[in-house]
Amino acid sequence: MRDIRKDDAGSVAIMSVFSIMVLLMISALALETSSLYVEKLRTQRAADIANLAAANTPSPIVRTAPSATALATARQMAVVNGFQPGEVETTVTAGASGVPELSTRILHQSPLDFGQILTDKRTVPVGGSSSARVVAEGTGDCIRSLFGATSIYDRAVVDGPGCTIAAATYLNLCGTPLVAARKVEVGTSRDVQTIFVCSQGLIDPPLSSFSFDTPSVDPLAADPRILAIKSRLQGMTNWAYGTTIPKAPLTLEIAFGGDETYSGATVSLPGTRRYGRLSISNSTIAITARGAPDPTCLYPTTISGDVVLSGTNQLTFGSGCYAIGGSLLNGSGAVTRFDPLPGASVMLVVIGKIDNAPATLSFGNMGFSILGDVANAEHGKLTFGNGPFRIGGGITNQNGTLRFGDGPYYVAGGTISNAGSLTFGNGAFYLWGGSLTNTLAGSTTFGNGPFYLYGGTVTNSSGRLTFGDGPFEFSGGSLTLSPGSETVFGVGDLNFYGGSATFEGSSIVVGRDRTGDAQRGSSSAFFYGGSYSFKSDALTAVGTTFAFYGGSVSLHGVGTMAMTAPTASTPTFGYRNILFYIYGGAFSLYQGNVRDLLSGVIYAPGSNISIYGGQSVEIPEAGCLQLIGGFVDIYQNASLKTRSCSLSGMAARTVSLTR
Repeated sequence: MRDIRKDDAGSVAIMSVFSIMVLLMISALALETSSLYVEKLRTQRAADIANLAAANTPSPIVRTAPSATALATARQMAVVNGFQPGEVETTVTAGASGVPELSTRILHQSPLDFGQILTDKRTVPVGGSSSARVVAEGTGDCIRSLFGATSIYDRAVVDGPGCTIAAATYLNLCGTPLVAARKVEVGTSRDVQTIFVCSQGLIDPPLSSFSFDTPSVDPLAADPRILAIKSRLQGMTNWAYGTTIPKAPLTLEIAFGGDETYSGATVSLPGTRRYGRLSISNSTIAITARGAPDPTCLYPTTISGDVVLSGTNQLTFGSGCYAIGGSLLNGSGAVTRFDPLPGASVMLVVIGKIDNAPATLSFGNMGFSILGDVANAEHGKLTFGNGPFRIGGGITNQNGTLRFGDGPYYVAGGTISNAGSLTFGNGAFYLWGGSLTNTLAGSTTFGNGPFYLYGGTVTNSSGRLTFGDGPFEFSGGSLTLSPGSETVFGVGDLNFYGGSATFEGSSIVVGRDRTGDAQRGSSSAFFYGGSYSFKSDALTAVGTTFAFYGGSVSLHGVGTMAMTAPTASTPTFGYRNILFYIYGGAFSLYQGNVRDLLSGVIYAPGSNISIYGGQSVEIPEAGCLQLIGGFVDIYQNASLKTRSCSLSGMAARTVSLTR
């Protein structure tokens, strides 16, 4: 009998089977690993394609977030390459130099075959990620100081890889700034410049690549746009519209007449009779006057006393002038209409006031000359047809509804105060020596102008104030847009001849709306002398040029700013790519942790430009941002993208993968 302990018959076969099984397992694992590697390459390739496509869309990064177009493009390209929209994530990340980059990640579950036996899982996550940097390769200046230093320090970030940073003396780099530029020029020697590079941040290009002993030349000193702005500012030394209002209210001597009362009557009255006090209740009255237009009131029908109204009334007038020596009083609950007869030309003169209690009072189209006040009580409804209007007193709307038809309007020395809904139609608007105040939750709306405000004040305390298209001419008074208010200026030039302007509302829009006309321009705002303050929570001025003669400009707010210069070669309003021009003063931009959108040149050749705080300043896809000042300081946590503003337009954009 054999000893089975020493019998090795068949062992080779067993070992062969075992070896084959091991080889099969290794082969299966190799195939599985190779398959996953190929899937990883496919996913990475799809992420690169999706991210490059997204980065090449217009404005792929908007306020440190991917634009809607970039997000949609990344998803679409991923789907084309066999992935699901929910497997794609596109974000904005900080690049190696601290500037934003567009990143796309694709993560999906890849099925396992043999791996299921070892891991008890049917799928395994496979991902690919890609980051891209968008660089506009403009040529020319991004930042230039003309007679002092350019300073970028603390934790400031300047992203201008396509253009030049220049300093008349030296470039001060201290703290931990992040700077990216195509070229750096300084007016001092390498030895002196080395002293002022005390930074632990990232500086590109490095000190060894700086251009030393290079004079700083003002690129805009003889620019036709700047010369045109200077000429316009210097022409604002004189107010061209006179010191007296073009058309004052009519003043007449009213002959006395007898008092009359009408209640429940339907009568026709002659225009040749002299009337005293008229008391009218629930009546229909027609007055024929002389039957011919009389805009200067040479032959008026006269009412020497008050016109007192109650109940429901209809008054109609033939052509002519009607002069009321007292006041027109519409009592509580009354419903009264004043209308011209069909085809009639009517002039209504009120020496006293028009007072509408909590009632309804309506006027048709006629000329209005009111020496006293126009008052609409709380819950009152007062409506005027088309004018013209001459008002010597004030206009008061106490939480009622007051509407004027088309003008022109001449308001001499009175106060316009609104706490309700006040609307003016289209037409030239003259406010001489008086004031316009929008209070509480009031809403004051003007149609298209032009607007001329001389020596008075315009105040929006806490409501909404809307101007139609201009131009807008302010002289010697003040414009105050207080915290909590909302103000909109339509399309047209704004000119401030002295006085003061305070922009501190919760929302201020120049150029009709938040889209404006970025190419042809929406407005230009010129300030000559006086004082100005910009502290708005949200300031929007698309396609606008701001110019200041004397004084300094400070933009200090807690909300966002979207301010762009027009980009057309010959814009209708403003000057191509000129956002701010400050003659003789300084410019400063200080905000908290907000994101601003600016485009254009900020030009303060005689003083300094300071940008500091914690804001992030970005530029639109077709825009630029260029700083030219005597000194330039960017510090604290301010972050801004820069791109040269050239007359030839924006240079080509390049997109490169960084990882």
